[in-house]
Amino acid sequence: MLMVAAIVGLVGALVAGLGAYLPTSRYQATATTVPCRRVVCIPVLKASAVIDALKAKGHPCEQERDEYWKCELMVGTLTFETTIEEVEGLISDVSMLVVRPPDEEPTEAVMDYLLWLAALPYTADEALTEEIHNWVVDRVEANEDAEAEIGGYNYYVVTSNPGSIRLRVIGALR
Repeated sequence: MLMVAAIVGLVGALVAGLGAYLPTSRYQATATTVPCRRVVCIPVLKASAVIDALKAKGHPCEQERDEYWKCELMVGTLTFETTIEEVEGLISDVSMLVVRPPDEEPTEAVMDYLLWLAALPYTADEALTEEIHNWVVDRVEANEDAEAEIGGYNYYVVTSNPGSIRLRVIGALR
């Protein structure tokens, strides 16, 4: 029990600290997407800033191929895997896989981590942030695979594999 509390505390501290490292306050509330090559990207937020923030919080990150990064962190029985695709230095596609024992419910730290990722495109827009937070929480609590377009991004949540939650955010092509 003490080990579980320590793990939850550590993951919570990691998630809480990520916000301090990301330049999310510079977002323009009026522009949630920008075109980059043939896809849509998150404006202003550089992929390198997110990768550096993850590294600073203990995530080993590797560039697996040109413009594709994978960062993974294991804490006790939890695994957090984040992948980032960048175009012209901006994020075009980001996903997170959280793996936990199949008999455990997602912890508050797991949800905080998912919600941090879900809000990356528009943390300066409180209404969109609240909308996406509610949508993600509702899908995870219902243990429901789903997709939606919110704020110019396609969101995918997959909870059908026992013990895992995958969240993907990709710019919606118009």
